[in-house]
Amino acid sequence: MSRTTLDETRDRNIWEGWFKEAEDCSLDDGSLAKFLDHLKNDYQHDYGTSAWATAAAAFATANAFARYEGLTGFQWSCVAMDVLRQMCFPDNKLGFTVIDYDDLLYPQYEYRFTERKISAKGAEKLRQEAKTRISESNGMVHPDVMAWWQKLANGQFPEWLKVEEGGNDGR
Repeated sequence: MSRTTLDETRDRNIWEGWFKEAEDCSLDDGSLAKFLDHLKNDYQHDYGTSAWATAAAAFATANAFARYEGLTGFQWSCVAMDVLRQMCFPDNKLGFTVIDYDDLLYPQYEYRFTERKISAKGAEKLRQEAKTRISESNGMVHPDVMAWWQKLANGQFPEWLKVEEGGNDGR
């Protein structure tokens, strides 16, 4: 069996095309398994294309399963965020956000870049995590970081962070 040797830069059209193919994969007709086999066996990957193939495989699998389960767009976004959390931020305790810089093109989204908010529940989690880090630091943290943690532990949040009742608690 002959494998196409890929180069991330030269073969961008190939690996970008995988994501279009991935949209059509299904659990019911064998197309998902065929697509995964195609990614694995039809190419000799370089450093970059191995990552893109993995991303396309993950997207195809999640998309096929979501379609099978009838997930809504909202559920799909929760899946995507949790996969991101599990893969990139496994030790995260306070939550994270994704910023779509394309929103800078629209004035109605200015608040997404100028307002930083945390729920009261999230603020309490932040305060408790600061306390935990202080107690576990064994003096092995920079004094500026320790001073910052101490302020947070005392409930002294920076002026740019607004604590609000309700809202997103970071999970």
